[in-house]
This record gives sequence, C-alpha cells and structure tokens, in this order.
Amino acid sequence: MKRKLKRLVILALALTLAMALLCTGVNAAVVTGLKDIPGDGQYMSDTYVENYAIDSEKLGLLDSFEKIGLGVVNVLFSLCRYIVFLGLRVFRFALTLNVATLAGGKLDEIQTAMKNTIFEPMWIVAFIGVAAAMVRKFARRNFTGILSDIAKVVVIYMFVTLLATHTSEVLGNVVSISRDLGLSVVMEMNGRDADAAPDTFVDETVGILWGDLVHRPWEQLEFEGYSHTAEDARAILKHKPGSDERQGAVDEYIKAHSGAMQKGGSWGRIAVVLLYMLATLLKLAVYVAC
Repeated sequence: MKRKLKRLVILALALTLAMALLCTGVNAAVVTGLKDIPGDGQYMSDTYVENYAIDSEKLGLLDSFEKIGLGVVNVLFSLCRYIVFLGLRVFRFALTLNVATLAGGKLDEIQTAMKNTIFEPMWIVAFIGVAAAMVRKFARRNFTGILSDIAKVVVIYMFVTLLATHTSEVLGNVVSISRDLGLSVVMEMNGRDADAAPDTFVDETVGILWGDLVHRPWEQLEFEGYSHTAEDARAILKHKPGSDERQGAVDEYIKAHSGAMQKGGSWGRIAVVLLYMLATLLKLAVYVAC
C-alpha cells in the first residue's frame, strides 16, 4: 500500500513537472500574435496573447498546495490556448490562400503541355474508335446507341477542353466557393449574419472564434461569474502572469468585488478546465473542417 502511494506521489510530481515544462514551451512558442483583428480578436495581438492565465488573490508561503493546483489549471489552459491559436492561424491562412493565384502561371504551362502532348493525340485515337463503333451500330440500326455515343463524345470533349484550357480559372472558382461556404457555416454557427459581413470577413470570423474558444472561457474562469467589463479584462491581460503589475490589477478588482478570486478553489477548477479543453478541441475541429 505504501509503495503504491509513493508511486502515485512520484507520478503526480513528474506529471506536474512535465506540464510546467510544457507550459514554458507553449509560452515561448507563441512569439507573434495577429494584428488588426476586430472584436475579441484584438486579444490575439502580442500585447495580450501570451498573458492568458487564471489568477487568484495573493498566495503566501503556506499556500503551496493551492499554488500547485493553480499551476496545473494554467498549464492546461495555456496548452489549449496554444492549440486554438495555431488552429486559427491555419484556418486564417487556408481562407486567405488562393492557390490559383499562386500557381496560375505554372498551371497554364502544365495544361498547355498536356493539351499538346496528351489530349490532342489521344482525342484523334478516341474519335476513330468511337466512329468505328457508330458505323457498326448504324449497320445494326441501333440509333439509340449512336445518339448515346455522340452525347458521350460531346460531354468528354467539353470536360477535357475545360480542364485543358481553363484549369486555373476553375480552381480559383472552386477555392472561392469553398471559402465562402466555410465562412458562412462558421458565421451561422456563431449567430452572425454572413450577408452583412464586411470586406474583412476572414479576420472578423477569426476574432469571433477566438472570443468563443479562448477569451470568453478565460473570463468565466478568471472572474467566476462576478460582474466585469472589457476594461477589467484588459487591465489584467495587459500584464504578464506573475508580475507585480498583474497582481496589483487583480487586487484592485478584488477590492471592487468582494469575494472574487478567492483562494481555495484551484483544484476544483481542474475538472472545469478539462471539460473546457474537450469541448474546445471538438469545436475547433469542426470549425477547421468547415
């Protein structure tokens, strides 16, 4: 029994250390934020993006157990924030990337070469084969088969001509339709009017997703249901976690809201953060898939 308990303690300490190192790596990895994102996306800038952490009233030397619990909460939240940040950067890059524009010249060269070396010679061979089949069907009075062969030839010729001469244009239209459809789905899922979106449609969508996946969950964990304003959030987020300035901002909020950010509930927040991580990763997967 003692051996099992000792192993559990060692495992817990190793896990805490690994998560602390991971948290350090996460904070070091997010070195550049995104600028000029509207709405809650403003918190993706360098000023705020690395400062997301859960705070409490000032902890003393006798609050080591509480500090460990709060550290675990912040490691989990930082990990989830980092994953969301990377996911939204990929999401934004995919929606602003126009493959047809980047590769249009190369596609034109490739399609011209394919047209001259593959499609035109093969078209002559295919036409001769179809013509022979049509002669046989004509001899058998199979006019339905003849009309079917003619329709097939016309459809195939149109399809091949389209791909062999307008590949970049077709690809550009497909990318545009896919992007608009994905953005519309995301906007509808977040209760926004996609038709009223401005030219900065992609950035607005990224800002909405950041608020939904990171900023508002952080506010719920940070303020625990106590009333707060956007200015209260900015006053805390603009300072580095663990700094005297941040603790001062937290103390100011606690003075104005008696009972807020009290110590003693850090370990209970771990289950909440785990549920938040599960829901957030599922939502992020859906958003990116759109």
